Amino acid sequence: MKITESRRADKELREARIRLRELEKEFIRKDKTLSEDYCSDQQDCHFRL
Repeated sequence: MKITESRRADKELREARIRLRELEKEFIRKDKTLSEDYCSDQQDCHFRL
């Protein structure tokens, strides 16, 4: 593999990891919101994240 190909692959991998982290944060926010909404509808809710 040429150096330029390796650098390009490294850059793509970094960008994919960044995107994955962003998606994970978005998922956690949405999951927390859903959990809070569910608990606000229940009188006795013990489920918390």
